[in-house]
Amino acid sequence: MARVIVLYGKKLDKITINDKELDIDPISNKSIPDWFEPSGGRDGWRGLLKEVRAVMADDQEDLFFEFLGPKEFCAVFDENLQKNGEKTTASGISDDEIAQDRFQDALKAEHRGNYKIALKYYEVAANAGHAEAQFKVGDYYFKGLGLDGDRDVETDKYRAVEFYEKAAKQGLKEAQYCLGNCFLKGEGVAKDEGEGVKWIEKAANQGYVDAQYIMGNCCRDGCGIEMNPHMAAAWYRSAANQGSAEGQYNLGKLYLDGNGVEESQEKAFDLFRRASHQDHVIAHYNLGNCYAKGIGVTRNESTALNCYQRAAEKGYAPALRELAYYFHEGIAIEKNESQAVQLYEKAAEKGDAIAQHCIGMAFENGTCVDKDLEKAFDWFSKAAEQDYRLAQRKVADYYQNGIVVEQDDKKAVEWYHKAANNGDGASQYELAECLFYGKGVEENSEAAVMWYEKSAEQGNVAAQYSLGLCYENGEGVEANSGKAFFWYQKAADQGDSDAQYQLGQCYYCGTGVEINEEAAVEWYQKAAENGNADAQYELAGCYLRGIGIERNQEKAIELFHQAAEHGHAKSQTLLGYCYEHGKGMKKDQKKAVYWYQQAADQGQAEAQYYLAYCYENGIGLKKDKKKALELYEKSAESGNLEGHFSVGEYYYKSMKKSQRSRKAALAVGSIVGGTVLTVALGSKKTVKTVADGLGVYAGAELVGNGNRQVRKYLSTREGEEMYEHYRIAAEGGHKDARKRLEELDRAKKS
Repeated sequence: MARVIVLYGKKLDKITINDKELDIDPISNKSIPDWFEPSGGRDGWRGLLKEVRAVMADDQEDLFFEFLGPKEFCAVFDENLQKNGEKTTASGISDDEIAQDRFQDALKAEHRGNYKIALKYYEVAANAGHAEAQFKVGDYYFKGLGLDGDRDVETDKYRAVEFYEKAAKQGLKEAQYCLGNCFLKGEGVAKDEGEGVKWIEKAANQGYVDAQYIMGNCCRDGCGIEMNPHMAAAWYRSAANQGSAEGQYNLGKLYLDGNGVEESQEKAFDLFRRASHQDHVIAHYNLGNCYAKGIGVTRNESTALNCYQRAAEKGYAPALRELAYYFHEGIAIEKNESQAVQLYEKAAEKGDAIAQHCIGMAFENGTCVDKDLEKAFDWFSKAAEQDYRLAQRKVADYYQNGIVVEQDDKKAVEWYHKAANNGDGASQYELAECLFYGKGVEENSEAAVMWYEKSAEQGNVAAQYSLGLCYENGEGVEANSGKAFFWYQKAADQGDSDAQYQLGQCYYCGTGVEINEEAAVEWYQKAAENGNADAQYELAGCYLRGIGIERNQEKAIELFHQAAEHGHAKSQTLLGYCYEHGKGMKKDQKKAVYWYQQAADQGQAEAQYYLAYCYENGIGLKKDKKKALELYEKSAESGNLEGHFSVGEYYYKSMKKSQRSRKAALAVGSIVGGTVLTVALGSKKTVKTVADGLGVYAGAELVGNGNRQVRKYLSTREGEEMYEHYRIAAEGGHKDARKRLEELDRAKKS
């Protein structure tokens, strides 16, 4: 029996007789009934049946026709066969035989790369119930193989699912696996993870290795099934034992993390190695990590480099990034920052967040690229959007400081918050600072303390110190000197000079710990050696008074000098005083003025007073009473009692100067009057009597006028200021100010 296969799509595609192809050009554009008729033209077409037999070696052999195409055209073809005395396409052979024959024909066409023909054969076999053919048809539609014209991908995938399901229900494991994946991903069917796992498990139970490792993924992640790392390990092991690189790699990850199995770095390493031997890209990378960090194997940077290179050659972004790091640091290879930047950029362009952050840093610092903060911000933003916390902190920093973007504290807080939630200790500290000071967010000291604590627990030294301050001062949390001491100790142990100074204060004052002057000096010394000016000042005081350490004036002066050079205002004032009065050093009025000026510029009240005194009395500089008054007033504004008294004295002296002028006038008048009387009366006795009377009158006049002048002066702005400054100084315990007040009060009452 000769097989005649007719392939028909939108038109006639091909006719073969026992695999010999018939020339169909004369009828390729004709209707089916016209195939059976001779053309009568130059092409010499004699009709389909005669043309078929002409090709056959035995023209008497029975013919078996198969029509591969739409049913409606098949019916027309059968009708014309019957008219010409031939059997229809369904005659003389079982459906199973047809299906198997067509399946084999499809395999041959597929092998030749003729997917269009293969699909037609597969469809015939599939429609006859052939499970493998059904799976193949599903695969062709899913992948778009052998399809005519423009595709509607969604429609094709729906058709694929139909055929996968037919084959899956017949127990074909490959179809069960593909159908399960469609349900898991929602491709060609509504997403249903539970239904997906059901079909994946059926395939896995038949030993289908890809289904086994997918079942491992589902059990590990709780996808469509309850999370069960033990079951995940079992499925991965089944796949791994069949040689699955995916199963080996994923089982290795479980051993590395101790998830569902007892942690074993050695087993993890062995599984990564087995998967790597099968050229599993991520296994190459993880094997590199094992060699780089000594996980389950002796550390070997050269072998790690080779593993990273193998994964990088396949474009795996994390491997490109690690390779870049090796070039950047010169690990097991010659240092090459330019090559490192190129590799970081490749990894960044592939979406690796860490690499995006690194290339952002390169643009920020101008490392082997032109410095470009805008590009840096763009890369930081890309990494930040991928939830990479270091990049989120960078974006926050740019907004906080207005770097290539408009300064925006609210956006800074937003990004610090994201990074903080992702566990970045530095961002937790920055967020706490914003909350504590109300920068870009409503002030909330309680929330600030919470973030300080999270950051401090990660070892952030600034947060530890700030948390100590909060506990000491009761800001955002109930005051607790013990906890303050605890956090100061943590920060101090990390070398923070402010915390070392505070720890010294705790020991000195007995805050959260028993008083221990020797321990106080020890921590003051550590802080002082780290350049802490407050500690240098306190330590100088200890040397000066012999507290916790042997008295040493020379060392004290040296420390005061160090603190002063670091801008410590109290030390600058004290140093000025020592230079002015020659205490512990040679007297030097100009140096005294210099240090007073340094401290006064920082608003140090005592320094302002001493500098004013120098201006008033011309010590180390030219006298300038106006400048002196200005500085006395500044000192007074800062609460210095001597400053208040000195301002009062300035106005008092002005008032007295005016009074002295009045007294002088009265005295002159008295003398002149006596002289006139002597001339007029000519009697010395009479003159004496009258003169004595005039003297008494003049004295009384002087006292009376003086008190009246005081009262009058006190009613002026200057007088009011004088009185107020004396009052403040007196209330602060200044004895001379109290005496002045008593004097003024007597004048007011008289």
